[in-house]
Amino acid sequence: MRYILTTLTAVAFVSLIAMPSANAGVMELSATYGTHTSLIDQNNYTKDQEITGAIAWYFLRQSAIEASYTYGYGEQSLEAAGDPGATIYYQIAEMIGLDLELSLTPTTSFIQPFIRGGGLHLFKKMYEEFYDGSVYQYGDTVNAIVPSYGGGVNIHLTQTFAIKATYDRWESGVNGQSGIWDDAFRVGVSWFF
Repeated sequence: MRYILTTLTAVAFVSLIAMPSANAGVMELSATYGTHTSLIDQNNYTKDQEITGAIAWYFLRQSAIEASYTYGYGEQSLEAAGDPGATIYYQIAEMIGLDLELSLTPTTSFIQPFIRGGGLHLFKKMYEEFYDGSVYQYGDTVNAIVPSYGGGVNIHLTQTFAIKATYDRWESGVNGQSGIWDDAFRVGVSWFF
């Protein structure tokens, strides 16, 4: 993972040195939100939500470096027949990401699809809450730099404002396991200046 981040940083740095300064200047500020709920009954359900804020700098006409911060919360409640109450598992996650983004059309296009890849620092804790109210950490804390990738589309309503939809994926191992990936669909807005 460190090699990926080092390579992306090197490519961005070389691009910055080699580019004419007239190409720089377009910034994108965005906020997106994602949520999901699945209910069986009031004591058996899954729900999660997350919010992301990001800023991207287009150092070339269709290439950008994006820095992002995501806060996410997930909860699962389980109650088997005969249990005195539900056991709730929940997780709190924070992610700080750095991606190289390639827009497939100029930022002035009505429809602006893009792809991106990079990495993020993932900090995640999971907890188990029993029906009596006692809470314990469940599993190990995840505190790692992991690869990530994704894509999406900006639909420009004006030259400076767009509706944004994204799909993102990142490695999210639990208890030191690798090869486990999380993903998210998010919708929000972007401002270009």
